[in-house]
Amino acid sequence: MVCQVYYCLLAAIGRASLSDAGARLAAALAYLETMRTQPEVPVTVAPEEITAPAHQTVRTPARDMERTVAVPLNGNGPVSRPQQRMLDSLAAFEELDIPELTWGQLAVYSTQAPKSSGFEKNVSTLRSNALIETRPGKRFALTETGRQIASAADRPASLDALHEAWSRYVSGPQWRMLAALIRQYPRAIDYERLAEISSQSPTSSGYEKNISTLRSLGLIQKGPANSPVSATALLFPAGLT
Repeated sequence: MVCQVYYCLLAAIGRASLSDAGARLAAALAYLETMRTQPEVPVTVAPEEITAPAHQTVRTPARDMERTVAVPLNGNGPVSRPQQRMLDSLAAFEELDIPELTWGQLAVYSTQAPKSSGFEKNVSTLRSNALIETRPGKRFALTETGRQIASAADRPASLDALHEAWSRYVSGPQWRMLAALIRQYPRAIDYERLAEISSQSPTSSGYEKNISTLRSLGLIQKGPANSPVSATALLFPAGLT
């Protein structure tokens, strides 16, 4: 308050004549004296109303969404997305009259590495929660419980769609091999000729490894040594045309 009066006083002196300023100065001093002698009156400030913040919805990061989805796991928690893809893959092949998948088929079709510890753990989790069961030959099938939460929505609608799906799950050289064998099905292709068609050397370790991988997936079959190679019925299920 004193500061305000002081500034007003300076402004008044600047605007008024000398005699006017003297009169105003006297009035201001008298006012200040009055303010000084009056007792201070405490000012009570009402406390502000405290409002609880509105509920905030925290979005789950994409990487966490990859881990889990809101699907019950036999009462023991959520099913992870890789595990759900495994259930969905089994359901899709069931629709094609293929009720079982091998270890490698299930891994690759659910976009996981067959030799990874993560896939092994997912198999163990689904088995222990009675969502899948093991069949002879290390094959897997859905249980009734697993069938209830599996979805066959991604079931290929045609042979072309199935072949396109497999093309996404194998390497480029492997797909070139499969594409040639699919065109010739059910006839076989000479071992060396298949290497040539797929731009590989028949004596290379890479070609041998590709043959081994496709055989382990149950997509091709061949005899011993450099026998002719042919596609299997897995690429031509009875449920598709």
